[in-house]
Amino acid sequence: MNIEVKSITIDSKAQTVQISGVDLDKVLLSFDFDSEPEEVDFKFDWSEGPGPRNYLLKVIEKQRKDPKMSFKEVLDNLPGKIIFLNNNFIVK
Repeated sequence: MNIEVKSITIDSKAQTVQISGVDLDKVLLSFDFDSEPEEVDFKFDWSEGPGPRNYLLKVIEKQRKDPKMSFKEVLDNLPGKIIFLNNNFIVK
């Protein structure tokens, strides 16, 4: 199942990522990175993983419990792997 994402807004100063998509509410996630703010289009391929909404909610819940963890650390500690490949965001 592919989820078409309308936009991902990256704010490097606030270290947040806002994802807006067809089947996703707007979700605000903490993220550690050094890039400039930019807006990019992504396709989510969740064919071999849990539903994207549930997955993102787990990320948010985990990070609220331990706000010192980076977004990447939170993802690394969840079941499944996340791969950023060109315009695809894949969970396996």
